[in-house]
Amino acid sequence: MEIDSKAVPRWKLWAQLIRLPTSMTLIADALTAVAITQCEFPARSIGLLLPISLAMYWAGMILNDWFDLEKDREQRSQRPLASGKISMASAGLASWGLLIVAGVVCSLAIFWFAPQRWLQVLPWCFGVMLAVVLYDGPLKKTILAPWIMGLCRGLHWLFAVQFVVAVGGVSSEVAVPLSYAIAATMTVYVAGVTWFARKEADKKPSTSLLVFGAALMLLALIAHATIPTWMAYWIPGLKPQAMYGLLVLMCGALIGKRVWLAIRQTSPVTMQLAVKQSLLSLILLDAFVAYWLMGPYWGAGISLLILPALWLGARFRTT
Repeated sequence: MEIDSKAVPRWKLWAQLIRLPTSMTLIADALTAVAITQCEFPARSIGLLLPISLAMYWAGMILNDWFDLEKDREQRSQRPLASGKISMASAGLASWGLLIVAGVVCSLAIFWFAPQRWLQVLPWCFGVMLAVVLYDGPLKKTILAPWIMGLCRGLHWLFAVQFVVAVGGVSSEVAVPLSYAIAATMTVYVAGVTWFARKEADKKPSTSLLVFGAALMLLALIAHATIPTWMAYWIPGLKPQAMYGLLVLMCGALIGKRVWLAIRQTSPVTMQLAVKQSLLSLILLDAFVAYWLMGPYWGAGISLLILPALWLGARFRTT
């Protein structure tokens, strides 16, 4: 949803720039990481992880528009940077400043609480930052871009779990190995969404590109739904959960319906709705993981993030 930048206060322009609705997906990642690690100090973990994660995410969203300024002036002139309502200097200062703050806070937290684990945490943190900058900047127009975007989500998942293990302590033996499987499926899923959305501003994007993106999303969702089955070979004692797979596939069916409509009746509106649902569904995919490993209370609590995400999504753009 595009907001008329002439009619809104400055804070709403910044909220539009950072894609406030999809920020809920980062909160879901953080809460799920705390849930599956069963950490000893959840409040401390969340209190430190959330600012770092959101700072990196918001920096990436701002840099996306910062690097795409000329393209947005032609195709999306109402966006805050393209319309001139937020200056390039302010956006640049905010984005690079957020990345620096995230790196400093993460480093201080690790060296304060768990200096012996810096090598397990900081490479993932700075890996996320590098992937963000590569996607928004030099690789944005290349064939690697969707995979780098997917990697941003996958690396963040690995960072979140390792950070919570270091700062909050861990009692679960399955959290770290399981995080690699979840990160892999999330990487492919978000890469698929990015391929699907790659030409969303075009009046008639390539059908083959849309189908390819949808196929990647489907593959990732099937792999995600079957994680308990195939990870049981590597993690002895991992409890099966048939309902988990069913929930993921039901969510996938709803995503698929919207995506199929966008392929059949391609337009900027149907494309944006499909991408929006695909992105916000990341909250539910996280919630299902928490439900599988920690029970209905964690799952239901995280899934409730979909409500503010939808409310914000009706007021601010998600892409």
